[in-house]
Amino acid sequence: MQIGATVANTITRYVEKKIKLNIDDLKKILISTGISAGFSGLFGTPFAATIFSLEILNMGVVEYKALFPAFLAAYTAFGVSEYFEMKHFHFLIEKFPKNDMRDITMFLMATFIFAVAGYCFAFFLKNFKKNKYMVGLDPIKKILEE
Repeated sequence: MQIGATVANTITRYVEKKIKLNIDDLKKILISTGISAGFSGLFGTPFAATIFSLEILNMGVVEYKALFPAFLAAYTAFGVSEYFEMKHFHFLIEKFPKNDMRDITMFLMATFIFAVAGYCFAFFLKNFKKNKYMVGLDPIKKILEE
């Protein structure tokens, strides 16, 4: 993913210098496309790569302008990795747990705990960024500002 995002950023800088336009939207689209291609080529999951790359730039806000390029890049990278017979991670679940009341209760408790943890993470991240506690620590801003 890092290599894909770096290549996309380099291409954007080159195009920006040649055209002499401020193209922040194009930069976001190309970075998202690079992340999508890298993730899909590595893990063999083009649809998940597309969704992940669209969410990673803005933390939960989907850039719909980047949907088709990211989708196309993900499936292209997946096709290339399949053509060269790259091995992807596959897991076989041989035994499924029985669905008794204890397991369902544990599942619901874990779901609640993870939901609260995710909400707290998003809440604190948003407030830290808003209050400038994390000035200079945002790598996405550094990529987009270059």
